[in-house]
Order: sequence, then C-alpha cells, then structure tokens
Amino acid sequence: MSSKVKFSDVHGENIEISGDKSSAIWIPKASDGWACSETELNPGEVIELKIEGNGRCDIGFMKDEQSQRCFKTLHEIRSHRRLCCIEVSYKESGDEISSKFGEKVSTKKLRKETNLWIAIFIRYGDMSVEILTKDQPQKNKKFSSSKHGSNIRLENDCTFAASVCKNPASICFISEQLEVGQIFNLHCAPENEGNRQPLRYELKIYVYDKDPLHLTKDFKHLFHAAESRRNDHPLTTIETFEKDECHGIITIKMSDSKTVQYKTARGKQNTQTLNIDSKNGVWIVLDLYRVKVKLENCQTMMPEEDAASSNAISIPIDQLDSLSHPLSNPSEVQSESGTESQAEGGNENVVRYLAGRVNNLEQELQNMKVRTRISASSMPRPMSCPDMNILTNDLGDELNIQKRFPDLVRSIDTMTFCDHLFAKGVVTDVQMDAIHAIFNQRGSPEANRELLKVMKTKRIEKSLMIEIVEETQQQHLLEMFYPPTNSFTRR
Repeated sequence: MSSKVKFSDVHGENIEISGDKSSAIWIPKASDGWACSETELNPGEVIELKIEGNGRCDIGFMKDEQSQRCFKTLHEIRSHRRLCCIEVSYKESGDEISSKFGEKVSTKKLRKETNLWIAIFIRYGDMSVEILTKDQPQKNKKFSSSKHGSNIRLENDCTFAASVCKNPASICFISEQLEVGQIFNLHCAPENEGNRQPLRYELKIYVYDKDPLHLTKDFKHLFHAAESRRNDHPLTTIETFEKDECHGIITIKMSDSKTVQYKTARGKQNTQTLNIDSKNGVWIVLDLYRVKVKLENCQTMMPEEDAASSNAISIPIDQLDSLSHPLSNPSEVQSESGTESQAEGGNENVVRYLAGRVNNLEQELQNMKVRTRISASSMPRPMSCPDMNILTNDLGDELNIQKRFPDLVRSIDTMTFCDHLFAKGVVTDVQMDAIHAIFNQRGSPEANRELLKVMKTKRIEKSLMIEIVEETQQQHLLEMFYPPTNSFTRR
C-alpha cells in the first residue's frame, strides 16, 4: 500500500517548499557570512584578498556604516579547490572603487568623502579569505573583530576570515513519521545554477525520535543563519550522500523499532542501528546542499510484502529482463496466491499481497535501470570478498595510508569503520567523538580525513585490520591500506 507524504511548513531559511509540499529546493538566501575591515579605506590604497575553498564568496565594500545591509558587491567568486587573488583599489580622487580578478575589472562610482570599508560575504561553502595591504605588509588591514556575521570566524590576528558552517539554515523534514514497516521514497537531483550543474552537492539524512518542531526552540541555528550555534543538535545521522550518490531515487526504510535502512539509485545500501527504541517511528530530517528533493510516496509493508521486498533487493542486474514481467509465470502466481489464501483467509489479502509485490518489483526495476545507465568506470568496487586468503596474499606488508589517501577518503563508510576501530581499542572515545562531530557538521569526506590522520599515529597490526574490514564489510579497503609492493595485479 502506498500513500503521499509531505514536507513540513517549518524549515530553514535557505529551503523553499513547493505549493503542494511534495518538493524541497535549496535556495541560498541567508548565510550571515559577512565581514569588513576594521579601519576605513584610504584614497589611493590597494588591498589584496586571497580567497580559497569551495563555494561562493562576494567581494565588495560597505559605505557609511559597517553593517550587512550596506554591503555592495564588486565581484562574485565561485571557487572549487583553487586559490583566487583579487585586488581592490580605492582611487586617489576618492570617487571610484574597483576590483580586478584576472582580466575582469568591476568599477563603482562614489560620491567624494564617502566612508568606505573593504568587505566580504561568504554566501555558502567552505571558504576563507586573507586580507593584505599590497606592497605594505607592515600596514596590513585587519577584519573587524566586532563587526562580522555569526557564521564567520577570525584567525591570525584578524587577517584571516573563514565560514563556520558551509551550509547554514538548510534543513527540512517530512511531516509524517516513518513507522516500522514503512518505506519513504525520495527523488534527489542537483539544483543547477543556470544551465550548469554544481561541482559539489550533497544530501544529509537524519532521524529524530521527537517532532522536529521542538528543534525551533533550542536549536534556532538550524533554521536561521544569523543565530549562533550554542550546542550540537540531537539528530542521529543516517548518511551523507555526495554527488552521484544523491542523484536518483533514495529509499529509507524502518525495519524495526531500532533499525533504519537506506538504498540509493547507484546501489549503495546500509543499515543504521539507532541508540533509541522508537516503537512509534521516527521523523526524517534532511539537510540540503545545492540539491532538490521530491517526495515520491510512502509504502506500508505487510509482513509478506516485506519478505518479498527483501528478496527483490538481492536480485542481480543480469535478471533484469525477468523482472520486466513479474507476473508472467501463471503457475508461480497460483502457487503463491494459494499459500497466501490459506495464511490470510481470503482473496482480498491475496490481491493486496500481489499488488504490493508488483509495486516493490517495479520500484526495484526502476532503480536497477538507473544503475545500469551509470558508466562502468563510476560503479563502486564490490564489497564482497568470498576468499580473503586470495586477497591478503596480494597485499603489501606495511600499512600505507598516504599512497591511496584520496581513494580512502572517498571510500570509507565513516561511522561504521570508526565505531569498529573504537571497539578494537585503536581510537579513543575522545577521538571517536571528534570524528563523529566532524561527520555531522562537514560530512563523510572531512571525517574520513581526520580518521586517517588519527590512524597514521597508531600501530595497527595487519591481522587486526583484516578483522575490522571483514566485520564492517569493507574488504575493498584492504588493497588501499596495503598497496601491493610488486607490479602484478590480482587475477
């Protein structure tokens, strides 16, 4: 059985909900990521700004007073892992200010004797800006320590400004609870800038055992960018999906009162055991970053339908043709329907069972078709390893985190792997809590970087590492941790 679910009217400032409440779209409206120079610009002064990171930062000035409402833009900088340098010049005549970024020059006319401050505005993303006075390092400008937004932190004697949160006030949640035996189907896609797809986009999924409306009282920063973060939110992280992982259908299922499962269009799936016993269900909370999400439907599973769904998940892609006509074998249907008739005691339950199974198979068929359209090169490495002896024979002898560091950052299932490292005594509870906090605030890649840095300081026996990757079903990590020392590849 399926039904419609809707988004709540309560959401972050940077989220828009469609009129029928079926879609949520990330729209960057507020970040409170502004800062300005401590002292005014002098006529003839040239300021150099070095911008680095991923996201958007506007360069400009404030006139008459140091406040967000007085900010005027000279240049919009959209950066992706690069360093950008901009010169801002205040003409000696005092009637013009200009900025130069590469070959692009932006100029604004001013009335003379205007009070001016150099200013920045980080709209979204992990961005940082360093301020320098060109050719006069001894007279370097500083950012004002008292005049800046709540989403800015200052370092290096106030010459360096960076965003605190790359994506403030961007949560939304589904009004209806996800109850035991139910499945929510979400369709996620990147939110383009004009005709261009963003280089980085992601979706975080949380669960909460209370009505998320309670968050508006004690965790206002989740909804309003100008609110300072006073404490960490109580939401439980299910997963952070990046790029292609959050492109297509994502299914979220509550198997029992303590277990939530998910599956993506690319086939990634996992199970999260909750620290709470939610017999009445949980609320699904989403954190959108440069994406849009449409609620497809909610499926309520009968026990027999649940078993059929579990079987459908294990069907390999090479049986796709047989799935196209799930009821093409009359004898099979007759046998199943007869069994159900005896179990349920009537034809009405048989029809419900068959309709539910067809619905599940059709959904799985749609997901499989999406996966088969993805190029083979982008498919994730299989996580199963039937013969560990064959794999371990081809591994190097020494743990080498540096050699395959980028691959490890992308591939580790952070929370599961970190929890098992803690259980084995490899990381401390303090280190685990710090990695969990990074995961909640900045996502899986950043948490993996921190986790790998911690692991580099530890002595981890090879036998223990093999045990951990087997327990976490991440055997594909072994050849990244222990790159083969010879040039022969595993057959």
